[in-house]
Amino acid sequence: GSSGINAEYGITTIMPARLCAEHMLLVACLSANIGTEFVSPLLEELAGKFGNELKERRGKVLNNIVSMICYLYSLKVVSCVLVFDIIRTLLSSFTEPDLEVLLYIFKSVGVDIRKDDPQALKDIIQIVNEKVSKVKEKSSRFTWFVETLTAVKNNNVNKIPNYDKSDILDIQRAFKATVKANPPNLQVTLTDLKEATTKGRWWVVGAAWVGNDNAEDKKRASVTEFDSRLLTLAKKNHMNTEVRRNVFCVLMSSEDYEHCFEQMMKLNLKDKQEREIIHVTVLCALKCKSYNPYYTSVIAKFCGFSKNYQVTTQFSLWDRLKDLKSLTPNK
Repeated sequence: GSSGINAEYGITTIMPARLCAEHMLLVACLSANIGTEFVSPLLEELAGKFGNELKERRGKVLNNIVSMICYLYSLKVVSCVLVFDIIRTLLSSFTEPDLEVLLYIFKSVGVDIRKDDPQALKDIIQIVNEKVSKVKEKSSRFTWFVETLTAVKNNNVNKIPNYDKSDILDIQRAFKATVKANPPNLQVTLTDLKEATTKGRWWVVGAAWVGNDNAEDKKRASVTEFDSRLLTLAKKNHMNTEVRRNVFCVLMSSEDYEHCFEQMMKLNLKDKQEREIIHVTVLCALKCKSYNPYYTSVIAKFCGFSKNYQVTTQFSLWDRLKDLKSLTPNK
């Protein structure tokens, strides 16, 4: 269980890749079936240990922590957001041990993070270029790192030294063969995980989330953050409770379904309130004159996140089907 995993990333030598991969495969399978509440404690502990090891540097503990996170990313338990956060943190100190960990990240998942967020990779390359100009004595590891980063930038795996993705491909195939549910693909940041005990966990269904404590951020988190035109539209569409208004405004103001999911989670809805996400989304979808895949994607995202939303969707659709009997042909 958790104690076994804790012991593994605590060892001061490099953890065998196969051992690490298979343990993270187990975590991914359980997370997909149980929910984000299962994996959250492990992610929070890894984030905390990552911060500690940046200062203490006990052997290869930092390497093991990052290796575990990379495997979790490759299985879509977490998104590239967390991986890029780790890269930026390591680049800020940019010591020889940091280079070793950075080299591992780009060799194992560099091509994937490039695909997931090419702009973030461009930003990283710009930071590295600034660092390169200041380095007087370039070690062999430094040269390998620059070569690997260049290969990732050009999407040329043949130029990546000792490139071998077999362990990642093996666990990805095993996950697909074992689990039917979608992995959570959490959009959490390093800061989110480190501050989880004080500010809460927006990524866990039903968990408390207080956001930032200062007055400006509290104001931003309230319903007044929404444009007055959106609030008027919400009222016009009979969103007669604060929860419904907030859900409606998030739904209408989000950039895409992923952004919508993140913003909805930050509303910190409880129990029955969470059902309004599905109810309001279904109502908005029905009001469209033609099919809009955005609403389907939002509902699918929540259904993949928790079985509670699957049940709510089922009941909501049943209710709408019952309404068909009372409709006239022109409706």
